[in-house]
Amino acid sequence: MGTRRGRDEESMEHERPARRQRTDPPAVLWSIDPLPAHAAPDDSLPPDEVDRRFERSFRFGTPIPGAGGAAPLDGGPSHSAAPFNWARYARTWKSFDGSEDEGQRRYQHLLASEDVTVVVGLGVAGTGKTLLAVQEGLERLRSGRVRKLILGRPAVTADEDLGFLPGTERDKITPLLAPMLDAIDKVMGPGAWAALQRAHLLEMQSFAYMRGRNHDDAFVVADEVQNASLQQLKLLATRLGRGSKLCVLGDGSQPDRNVGANWGAGPHGTISSIERFARFIEDGGLERAGVAPGTAACFQVAHLTKCFRSETAAAAVAAFDQIERETVQPRGRGETGSAVVLLRQAMEQAQRER
Repeated sequence: MGTRRGRDEESMEHERPARRQRTDPPAVLWSIDPLPAHAAPDDSLPPDEVDRRFERSFRFGTPIPGAGGAAPLDGGPSHSAAPFNWARYARTWKSFDGSEDEGQRRYQHLLASEDVTVVVGLGVAGTGKTLLAVQEGLERLRSGRVRKLILGRPAVTADEDLGFLPGTERDKITPLLAPMLDAIDKVMGPGAWAALQRAHLLEMQSFAYMRGRNHDDAFVVADEVQNASLQQLKLLATRLGRGSKLCVLGDGSQPDRNVGANWGAGPHGTISSIERFARFIEDGGLERAGVAPGTAACFQVAHLTKCFRSETAAAAVAAFDQIERETVQPRGRGETGSAVVLLRQAMEQAQRER
């Protein structure tokens, strides 16, 4: 018995190194691909269904059906990206003609121009600022004129705070970029943005981690920039590298941030940073700064004034602009905060009710 026990222990000692070697994790390469290589969806699913499932999983953090319960992970083990199959979206691709009015025609011309590298698009809701810019970026990406499409936006919500959002930087910024991601799907078809991201052709960036980045050979779309400070706008504009184009979009009448230069921004307050930048360009500020005329011409501003989203949306824009003009009084010196105006209005209302 003793001899047999000794042999069993000796054989187990020989097996332990092999067992440990088998359980060691294999060497993997790490990348920003949000879908791990070991979590590839079922090959029997149609490509469009794969992208739709991945997009739902990425947005809501749920497991990918058919992928062994895995969810998209930032920085997970990944495989090399395959060439993107643009032909797959040929049937679902839609082109939107921005020729509804003179403002849209000028805006679309500036987006397509190779002589313009920075386009500042100012306009109210529903004027097509985001959709036309994203569409131009996708066209350049498909034709190979740029290597990637970069989407960015200030991390500012509309007067509500949902609290701490768990996850990676990409998890936190995805809800803010939903309008631009929806525009990609509107142009290419359902699930397109998820497929572009898996192929490393789409990159989502927040202003918080943009310092030091170089945007080379890229089409950059920054939306809702009326919520960015001048320092953030400077940070964005100075990232632009060779072969890239920058679209800075915003609506000065809908600010959600009251800090710095944007304190009290709106129709009856101080102008937002994007409006100050646009006025600086239009008033010859680049020439005053010593920029060569040829380079200064690369900065252009487009004003879009008509809402084409729907008749209801256009009526809402006109209605709320009129409400603001009728209810918000011009501010006196030293009354630069919205809280001061609201307090004064409340006191006046109380006096009238006496």
